[in-house]
Amino acid sequence: MMKDRAAKIKALSQAMEDQLIIADNKFAILKPLFGDEDLLKKWDGSRSANGVVLLRLTLYYDLIRELSAISFDYDEKKTSPSIKKIITLLEDSGLVTYLKKDFCKPLQIVFVGKNAEQQAIAQGSTSKAYMALRQNQKESFRTSRQSDKEIEFDNALKQVRSEWEEVTGSELYKTIKGVRNSLVAHYEMCGEGSERRLKSPEDFDLNWDDAQKYFEKVKPIIENILLIIHNRTFLYDESRDNWDKIADEFWHK
Repeated sequence: MMKDRAAKIKALSQAMEDQLIIADNKFAILKPLFGDEDLLKKWDGSRSANGVVLLRLTLYYDLIRELSAISFDYDEKKTSPSIKKIITLLEDSGLVTYLKKDFCKPLQIVFVGKNAEQQAIAQGSTSKAYMALRQNQKESFRTSRQSDKEIEFDNALKQVRSEWEEVTGSELYKTIKGVRNSLVAHYEMCGEGSERRLKSPEDFDLNWDDAQKYFEKVKPIIENILLIIHNRTFLYDESRDNWDKIADEFWHK
């Protein structure tokens, strides 16, 4: 049933929302560890430097796995969400029509002002005429709002598809997917002389800030998915500012 399919995609996207918030917080707290050269110099020449290297690599690859799961992992039998899985479900035109109808459902309209009817009657109108006027105003507003909502839904869905196509065609996407596959296959070690070590991002042709760049590309796609499926949007500025302050205090004080 269509209602069941809608419930499934809503559950998947709700779980994706939680993943998005967690990932955003992680990037805020870990960003100094990946790119603040002054911070990293604190451990230069110390015995703990090797520990910092291991910590950075472990956390970086954890983010790569998380980005992979939220963006392109796909298993029909599992309930874990990903952009790829949700976009595949949105290929069902019947489901899209159902979601669009829910997205554009009529608003409840309330006229504020208890004395408005009495004032209209005092000016020569009748109660019946006043109610008819209000009903016409409601219908006019709903019609214009309905059209706006339909356009908003269509634009958001189009943007989801086009931006995902752009991401999947990028070299960064291909590189991150390759790194994830190497990690799953446990090929994250390499030789250096007689020593074995964890591969660095550079060994995979990645920079330390590439995970953040990839996240910033998929983040608006997820936000638009949440918009069209749940008819809500999110403002992260306050949360990100708070986590930036936490990161600064954690690493520098």
